[in-house]
Amino acid sequence: MFYIDGAGSLVAVTVVADPNFSTGQETTLFDGSNPRWIDPIYRYYDVTADDQRFVMVRTAGLAGGTSQSQVVIIDNWFTELREKMRAGG
Repeated sequence: MFYIDGAGSLVAVTVVADPNFSTGQETTLFDGSNPRWIDPIYRYYDVTADDQRFVMVRTAGLAGGTSQSQVVIIDNWFTELREKMRAGG
């Protein structure tokens, strides 16, 4: 299970549900330095289906103290992959 603790850190803990519910030791994955994680309306991260990776929104810092977000969307990803594989790269 993944959750945000009281300090704003992203934490993982193993869960066993059978025969009785129990939890294992907590492991802090990311510290609470990103306050976006605790936004009550939006979630700025997700976990892949295999629980091995996180997808996160991150703001990139620019010169002058400003920031900018960038979203990259790849449409027809499998089609592009097949074409690159046929072309050898």
